[in-house]
Amino acid sequence: MKSTRIAIIGVGSVGATTAYAITLRRIPAELLLIDVDCERTQGEEMDLIDALSFNGGSSIRKADLSEAKTASIIVITAGSNQRPGETRVDLLNRNKEIMRSIFSKIGKLPENCIVVMATNPADVMALTALKCSGLPPHQVFSSGTLLDTYRLRGSIADTLNLSISSIHAYILGEHGDSQFPAWSLSMIGGIPIKELNEFDKQRLEQYATETSNRAYKITNRKGATYYGIGACLASICKKIIYDKRAVLPLSVYHQEHDIYFSVPVVLGASGILRHMPLNLPDNEKEKLNLTIEKLKKLS
Repeated sequence: MKSTRIAIIGVGSVGATTAYAITLRRIPAELLLIDVDCERTQGEEMDLIDALSFNGGSSIRKADLSEAKTASIIVITAGSNQRPGETRVDLLNRNKEIMRSIFSKIGKLPENCIVVMATNPADVMALTALKCSGLPPHQVFSSGTLLDTYRLRGSIADTLNLSISSIHAYILGEHGDSQFPAWSLSMIGGIPIKELNEFDKQRLEQYATETSNRAYKITNRKGATYYGIGACLASICKKIIYDKRAVLPLSVYHQEHDIYFSVPVVLGASGILRHMPLNLPDNEKEKLNLTIEKLKKLS
C-alpha cells in the first residue's frame, strides 16, 4: 500500500503518544511532527525513530506548519492548558486563537485533506477548525466520544467476562460532562442490554458515572491522559487509510444546529461517509438536547 502522510500538530504527550501508537500498528505512513517547541520535537523524533527499529511500517521526521498542507490527514493536539484562576471560557477563547493561528500559517489545504481534532474542548475546536480550514464538514471532525465509548464497553465486557468487540454500546453528545450513554442503542449478541439480568437501572447509572469521571480520575493521579487518546487517534487514522467504513461515535458537524457533537457515523477514506439513523427515546432525546444547548452557548 502507498504510504500516507500524516501531520501531527502538537507534539506534547498526546501528539507524541499518537505517533507512537501509529508506529505500533505498523500503519504505512510518513509522520510529520510539528510543534513550536523545536527542541522537544527533535527529541521525540529521535526517540520514535529508535522505536521504528522494532515496529517498522512508518517513517517519522520533524517538520514545520508550512508542510502540513502536504498531508492527507492532519491530527491536531496542539493547545493551551488552563492557567491558575482562568475560567473554562478564557481557555476556550485562547485555544480558538491558537487554532486560527495554526490554520493561517498552514495556508490552503488540499481538497482531499482530512482534519482530526483532539484539542479540548474538542467539539468547539472542531467547529473552529471547520471555519478556518475551508474544507467540507465531512472532512473535519473530532475523536469526540470514541474513547469514552470504549471505556464504557470495557466496563461492560469486564462485568460479563466477554470480549470488548462483542459489546455494542455508545456514549453520545458532548465530549465532556453532558455526555450520556445511549442505552436504547446498546446490544450484546443482538440482545438489548436492558433485557439482561446483570444490568439494572442502578448498574447502568454506575457505568455512566464511571465513564464520565474516568478522565478526571486519571488526571488527578498522573496529571494528564494520553495513552488512551493516542491509541484512539491512531485507530481513526488506520480506519481512514484502509477505508474501513466503520461505525464510530465521532464529533461531527450538524448543520441544523451549527455545532459539533458525537453521534454514530460511518468513517472511511474520504472522511465521514454518512450519519447513522438516530432514533432515541424521549429521555435520551432530552439528554441530547441538553448537550446541544450547552454546546451552542460555548460555540
